[in-house]
Amino acid sequence: PGDVDIDRHFPLVSAGVDTWEEVQLEISEQQSAIASVIKQLGDSDDALTAVAAMQAKMQSYGKFTGLQKVPATVEMAKEVLDLGDKVVIFAYHQVVLKELMRQLKSFNPVLVWGGTTSTARKVAEKKFQTHDSCGVFLGQLRAAGTAMTLTAACEALFCESVWVPSDMAQCVMRINRIGQTRACRARV
Repeated sequence: PGDVDIDRHFPLVSAGVDTWEEVQLEISEQQSAIASVIKQLGDSDDALTAVAAMQAKMQSYGKFTGLQKVPATVEMAKEVLDLGDKVVIFAYHQVVLKELMRQLKSFNPVLVWGGTTSTARKVAEKKFQTHDSCGVFLGQLRAAGTAMTLTAACEALFCESVWVPSDMAQCVMRINRIGQTRACRARV
């Protein structure tokens, strides 16, 4: 895991509303709850269902974990970009997507998330597909995981994942569609 800018991504800590120790305690409690469910139910569909139900209560942990993965994801993306290829990166949290956008800004990225209008979505897709200067497509897992063609890239990176494997498979299918002439790879 990489370092996380606490002041930027946890503003309630910076404002003195919460302490970093309280946030860490919340994250630790969320990790323990997940471990407890898996210990009791094993590695089964019931365990995954129970953990998914806890997801709404795990926002701090999920956001923090995603932010920790940003540096490694950026490094992998730069390896692809240095070879002259384009890359598609998927994440779940907006703050993670924004941090990826900030760190990859020199590659002229485009972003599609839940609040992106259908017109802006089409513009982002077209720019990524047709402009050599746009090397990175950033997409929120559910918002950009269907009905898009991103075959200008043959590499998909997942900075974060979701509980439903078919949602992630749909994301990979954005690069592996009719018109793709290269072998595709997805990395988590």
